[in-house]
Amino acid sequence: MADNTASLKIAFNELRGTHRILVEEDAACCGNCAHAECSSLLDSTPEAVGYIFYHSQDIDNAADGELWLGHAARDGMPAKVVPLVTASCLEDHGFKVDWDGSMNRRLMVHIPEGPERDYFRRQLEWDDEYYDEYSEGDEEEEEKSGEEGGGKSGGKAAAG
Repeated sequence: MADNTASLKIAFNELRGTHRILVEEDAACCGNCAHAECSSLLDSTPEAVGYIFYHSQDIDNAADGELWLGHAARDGMPAKVVPLVTASCLEDHGFKVDWDGSMNRRLMVHIPEGPERDYFRRQLEWDDEYYDEYSEGDEEEEEKSGEEGGGKSGGKAAAG
């Protein structure tokens, strides 16, 4: 079993280097956006055979012990090469990986209690702090715009 945060990073680095799989951590807001970003990266990285990712919505599950990884192979590559190589590499580094073999399903990596999960918990805390600060700024802007009479709707009543 993995005993520190470095083991996940080591596995990801091995996937990047030895196996030529792009690994995008906290890739985007959701699966659709992450696939779009990763596909674009894949297009600009001819040596890569495919990609894996987790997105920001996956961090909450990872903090609870389940890291879900999306995946895709480059056109012309066997579709299952990326998830199979990824699962094997992660298992070699002490992680339990579940996958039913369906290309429509993501890999689920069991994250053990301890430093590995704590890493994702810290990411959640940072995200919460960041988004709280960000949304406070939006609220202040809305209040300021409202005081000036214009608001974001240009003074028109919103359709209900």
